[in-house]
Order: sequence, then structure tokens, then C-alpha cells
Amino acid sequence: MKTLSELKDELELSPVQTMLLANTGSMTVLLEALFGPVSVQTESQKILDADSETARVLEISEGETVNRRIVRLVAGERVLVHATSVAPLSRLNPEFKEDIMKRDIPIGRIMEAHRIESRREILGYDWQTAKARFAEIFSKPAGSIVLKRNYNIIHNKQPLINILEVFPYEMAK
Repeated sequence: MKTLSELKDELELSPVQTMLLANTGSMTVLLEALFGPVSVQTESQKILDADSETARVLEISEGETVNRRIVRLVAGERVLVHATSVAPLSRLNPEFKEDIMKRDIPIGRIMEAHRIESRREILGYDWQTAKARFAEIFSKPAGSIVLKRNYNIIHNKQPLINILEVFPYEMAK
């Protein structure tokens, strides 16, 4: 992953693209301001054992149980963001865990409903050309540019959730 400055050295970013990447608040709120009502479509939800990279990023032990949730944030028929979140089950209270595992609700809204105070810590940014999967998800030609950002949601001085968001470069030019 790169810093935002390094990414800007490689790609020309509009002010809106920069705002989406650098945002440390709710992505859903920002997307709704730009595109109208946003809904969540859950692609998959799995309980897994943390691999070494997941353990490192979340500051947990390798093999610890985590919840991996893959969703699409959608406005109308348009997929705006593809997001993968990973959260150690040991750090989720039962009600929060139930909501995150069983409901198509943005994480920020779930945290707000449970009054979980947190901050977002950006880990890095990147871009890639869209392979067939992302081209299909975003209804873009293969080879189109997608932007990525990775961050942790910090609660009680520990990573509560790690999120990787991917969105099409053209979405916010």
C-alpha cells in the first residue's frame, strides 16, 4: 500500500476522489451525500481463522477466530464500493456481533446504533487495473482503474475491524 501522496504521484485524482480516499468518517454518509440513498448487499459472511497477515493488521494471534464480511455499497442499481471487513470475534460484543453478521446494514450505522466510539486509522492506498471480477461488479471494462484504501476502525485502543474498500476510478472524477 502507498501513502496518498505516493498515489497522487502515480494517478491524477480529482478533489472528490481524494475526499473519498482520505475520509476518516463514515463512507456511507459521504456516498449518500454524493449519490443519494445507499444500501448494502452482502456477498458473503464467513467465520475464519486469522492468517498471519490478518493477525498482524488486527493485532491478534494467528488462528484467532474472525468474521469476514464482503459487501457492496449500492446506490440504485450502481455498485459504488466493494468492501471486505475482517473483525476478531473476541472484540465484538454479542449485540454488535449479531448485527454485523446477520444484517445488511453499513458498519458505521451499526456502530452508531450501539454507541461504539471509534476512530479510523488509514493504513494505505493503492490502485490496480480491474480484472474480470471487479469489471463485472462495477460494470466497467476489464482494465479500468479501481482505487483501493485499507483502514482499521480503532475502539478501546485496539483494531476492532479492518476494512479494504475498492471503487471505480471513474465513479467520482
